[in-house]
Amino acid sequence: MSSVLEFYQEPNQPEFEAELTRSQTPYDNPKFYHAMRKRLENDYDLPTSSIAVLIGLHMVCDLNTGEFIRLDSQVRKLIGLEKSTYSMGFSRLVEVGLVKQLDESMYVITHYEEDRCNGEKDKQNYFRITSNFVRILPRIVTHGHKRLMLWALECLDRARVYNHENVISMPKLIKDRKLGTCPKRVYQALSLLEGFMDYSVIPNSAGEDILLQFWPVKQEQRTEEQIRLRRLHGDVASEIRDSFRFAHGTGELHWRELSRMARKIIEYGLNHRLYNADQVLDEGVIKRMASRFGAYCARNQIKKRLAYLGYILQNGHLEQSIFRMPA
Repeated sequence: MSSVLEFYQEPNQPEFEAELTRSQTPYDNPKFYHAMRKRLENDYDLPTSSIAVLIGLHMVCDLNTGEFIRLDSQVRKLIGLEKSTYSMGFSRLVEVGLVKQLDESMYVITHYEEDRCNGEKDKQNYFRITSNFVRILPRIVTHGHKRLMLWALECLDRARVYNHENVISMPKLIKDRKLGTCPKRVYQALSLLEGFMDYSVIPNSAGEDILLQFWPVKQEQRTEEQIRLRRLHGDVASEIRDSFRFAHGTGELHWRELSRMARKIIEYGLNHRLYNADQVLDEGVIKRMASRFGAYCARNQIKKRLAYLGYILQNGHLEQSIFRMPA
């Protein structure tokens, strides 16, 4: 166990994994509205248990009205909270008015129908609560890390935009998100997101700052190769950027295009098993391929580099094609 994970010991969790495996497709996951997330950030001072309970209520309520029959045991099993923790969290929601009682057993999530009907007109006004996120709720509640809970919701909210790249600098995480007072504390906090969010550390274009790039984990189970791909991403992206500078390329690429090209090259290496003697992906080969491709595009002033890489990949011989290119 790493020192980071030792700092945050795994809490004892109720057995609720079987309930989560029922939702396998993104469309089966419950909706959580953008307006409600902003409300939690700006208008209410709730403990992490209340936010977790509100997420659980979105999993059982009527999809159109936000109404639900109060069945505490059902929601507790879905989100993995102890009885006392759930009870305090629910009481707080009623106290601040985010949940209202309609009759003896019927309740409603306040603002639910309003958020559903009057969201952002030009954008999808909701995001999906994934099973991977629900799994880490007890962990965050145990450590009482409210800001991390809100940050995780924001990451899901940003991910509702197709192919959206979620990047934030370490100073901003420290100053604005309040995940810690120094990088070490931020990394310790982010370790609580293991299984829900992956991230890599990448330099910015000037090499003066630390940027963190996040991906919500979409797979229920990740293979070892998928984990390697994300760990290699930052190194390969910087190698591509350097190759353009060494080749005196005209104009600077935006980091998003660089990262997308990096992932395509890494995926090629995984699919064609470009492994070293230890049967792991050979970083040296991947970096040389990225560097040669970047230099070739810069020298020949290829503007649509990502599209050109996709064209080469169609024949399935990227390695041979790249190494035939002049350096």
